[in-house]
Amino acid sequence: MIGGGQEEAESRLPPPLGMELLRVQPAMIKLHDFVDIDGAWHPVINMVAAPGGRVLIFKNRPPQIVTGLITISRKINYSIL
Repeated sequence: MIGGGQEEAESRLPPPLGMELLRVQPAMIKLHDFVDIDGAWHPVINMVAAPGGRVLIFKNRPPQIVTGLITISRKINYSIL
């Protein structure tokens, strides 16, 4: 399980090129955001609502339950509003 703990570890990986690190609640995670699992960035390809959080689905990893704040990497949006 990712998150849920009061002392969740921050990601020690630098974000991939053109990405930024964000600390978000499970409801703020989007498709194609990257999550640090076991020292590597994995893109979210699907997600399902779960009690108190979300289940994140990855291509080559087992699903992960997210219940608290999590550090993600997201493509930087340079568009001007």
